[in-house]
Amino acid sequence: MPQLVDMDGARYPESMDIILWALSKSNNRIKVNSVWPSDACQRNKMSAWIRYNDVFFKKWLDRYKYADRYTEFSESYYFAQCEVFLRRLNRRLGLRSYLMGEKLSVADISVFPFVRQFAAVNQKRFDESEYDNVKKWLSLFLDSALFNNVVMKKYPMWTSEQENVVFPAR
Repeated sequence: MPQLVDMDGARYPESMDIILWALSKSNNRIKVNSVWPSDACQRNKMSAWIRYNDVFFKKWLDRYKYADRYTEFSESYYFAQCEVFLRRLNRRLGLRSYLMGEKLSVADISVFPFVRQFAAVNQKRFDESEYDNVKKWLSLFLDSALFNNVVMKKYPMWTSEQENVVFPAR
């Protein structure tokens, strides 16, 4: 699994650890507070969405993606289990552009990669689904220059013989 090792050798093995590390290094406190407000109630609401994604949706997503490995149920069964999360997400996004309101938050940043994976399992099925609010929300990320030019920049598969890739590139 990818992880962050900072210049002091501290390891950040989980996505949320890396996100919080990155936010702690930012000099733009206004932007940081925009995506991860200091208000404990707001953070708890974001954390609830992230936990629901991590505990519930990811479990069924893995089974949907790899239904040939999880043969106890059909791919359609796993799809239906994922839909529990997607229906909730779709309702939420019917009220606002992002999970917490009209601005991007850590909750969106944490959840969207898994929805992207879900859509990619069977893009036609996803495109034809009833989740119009989710599709619109996902497009905000997939169509962004940041996502296409920075986040999804392709690197060769890592091998132990190659030099480490250091970010930011110098």
